Amino acid sequence: MVDTWSETHDLVVVDGGDAFFKSPDVPEAQLHQAQLKAELQVRSLVADGLDAFVPGPGDLALGTAFLRRMVDEHQLPVLAGNLTCDGRDFEGTRVVDAGGRRVGLIGLVGTGQGPCVVSDPAQGLIDGLAKLGAVDVTVLVLNADRSTVKALLGTTPGIDFAVVGGGGQTLKNPKRHDGGSWQVGAGSRGKKLGVLALDWQPGATGWAGEGEIEALATRLDRYRQRVDDMAERAASADDDAARRRAQLQRGHYQKEVTRLEGELAAAVAAAEGGEAHRFTNELVELDKTIPDHVRVAPWLAETKAAVNAVAAAGTVATDSHAGPFVGSARCSTCHAAEYRQYKTTPHAHAWPTLVGAQRQGDPDCVSCHATGHWHPEGPSGVPVPAALQGVGCEDCHGPGRDHVSAPTGGQMVKTPDPETCVHCHDGVRDEGRFDFGTYLPQVVHSGG
Repeated sequence: MVDTWSETHDLVVVDGGDAFFKSPDVPEAQLHQAQLKAELQVRSLVADGLDAFVPGPGDLALGTAFLRRMVDEHQLPVLAGNLTCDGRDFEGTRVVDAGGRRVGLIGLVGTGQGPCVVSDPAQGLIDGLAKLGAVDVTVLVLNADRSTVKALLGTTPGIDFAVVGGGGQTLKNPKRHDGGSWQVGAGSRGKKLGVLALDWQPGATGWAGEGEIEALATRLDRYRQRVDDMAERAASADDDAARRRAQLQRGHYQKEVTRLEGELAAAVAAAEGGEAHRFTNELVELDKTIPDHVRVAPWLAETKAAVNAVAAAGTVATDSHAGPFVGSARCSTCHAAEYRQYKTTPHAHAWPTLVGAQRQGDPDCVSCHATGHWHPEGPSGVPVPAALQGVGCEDCHGPGRDHVSAPTGGQMVKTPDPETCVHCHDGVRDEGRFDFGTYLPQVVHSGG
């Protein structure tokens, strides 16, 4: 949580959804724990002055009854004018007074799930704009895939900004659409916080981003270079097929050049005329440098305890003597030197790290801190058998039961492929730090 609290309403806080779960399908065994964690999110967001929440498929996956309870018990401000769940409609527009400005919010979704029905978002946008009336700035909060976003924002004028959730859409640089709106997004799963700061200019209309001209010029130069590269490739191609591919790519890049030239010319004209309001957009990393808020900290501790209690009440996910995994200790019998080296690596300490954070009962965390969770026949859920606690030898080299029973060559992988690593080092969980060439030397060992 961010270590600030909105005591005044100079901020407008919105969430584009897919905050509760990473996919539209929640395993039944994880549902209760996922709901516990989602309720913590709701309590925190509402206490921090949340103005609008547009649920996505990952939120609706926790059940419409759960969503209704969050609305009724915690006043979760769902804004989704084209969504109906179990016969219940939701508010579609809202006007928030922020710093003396009227901020008009429109909430829409692109798809529904289960008992939820979604009406045409294009018509919902038209209706929402008409209902808002006169406001100082219009913000669409939308959870939809990229094609729906493009269709809505490319054809409908009247939207100043679109805060887009769904599909993990993260935009470091705001994107201007043909309809005149600017799209921003902070991605999913709470890794980043988007901060859009608006600066009104007297008599201005429309919006221009600070640093927009420089960013457009840089991108334009990059695409012009690609056009030249493809022209050279086409000229030096050895066969007709390679020449056609290069020409097609050159045509694609040339279209981008033409589009960017138009955007750059418009941005320069707006800046010279002083006719546009200004804005800045920042993505703040919600990492360990930002402490939990004092009001949220006890709620977090309660939720961790509740999640772990659910896990403790279950049965061991996979017995340590069943399935294709045997645990790293069994490897040490024949590979003592390699095992000793493994014990010095961060992988060997993955489970104590999880316990120290009180997350050993959380299935989302356990999946990357226990051996074999990625495998169809590996342990699933919690608790995890002691032999498989931690990132073990078999996570890199493959299941070892057959090899332990009757060792022969080819049963396990000696040198793991980078694809093995990205089960967990997926760019989201590790916040984009993973690089195979850098990380492998930290865990590699030699010997037989």
